[in-house]
Amino acid sequence: MVGAIDKQTLLNHANYVLHPDTDPIAIKQKEFEKGKRDKNFMLDFAITLVEQEKAYGFLTEAYQKEYPTLDLKNSTDFTFFYLIEVQDNDEASMKSFLENFKTYYKKDETKGMALEKLIKLYVYKIEQDAEDKNEKQRDIHIEELIKFVEKNNIKEIEKDKIKQAFIAFYEESANK
Repeated sequence: MVGAIDKQTLLNHANYVLHPDTDPIAIKQKEFEKGKRDKNFMLDFAITLVEQEKAYGFLTEAYQKEYPTLDLKNSTDFTFFYLIEVQDNDEASMKSFLENFKTYYKKDETKGMALEKLIKLYVYKIEQDAEDKNEKQRDIHIEELIKFVEKNNIKEIEKDKIKQAFIAFYEESANK
């Protein structure tokens, strides 16, 4: 464990060390290893891992394998779509996400996830542009994001800061 934690959390972790069979992650890990893959179980396991700040990539990979076509209207599928790294999301899901962004952005329960996923998508595109040292494509991606923000009336992102942030990020990446 890293950093300061409260007394109860410390006691819980000490108990898990003494009695590993009571550790919620270990319990779920055993079920997962035995082949349990229903959506509710996998979502619960993912939430447990995220809350404990544990790696969950193996779980998103298994979810994609088990459920290759995500229905982003389904809250469990949308949560896994959000957890999957941008470069690992399938094209159809990304296209559906961008086309239906307003529906995710308007709902309180998915608003933060939708914004974060959108930003991760464009950061990924800018990273690719930096790797390719392609300033023209970078500017196109920045403009796409600005237009997207305006079109969807996204208030949390200030368009003037988008360009400054991405150009700074791009220049830093390009210099490495």
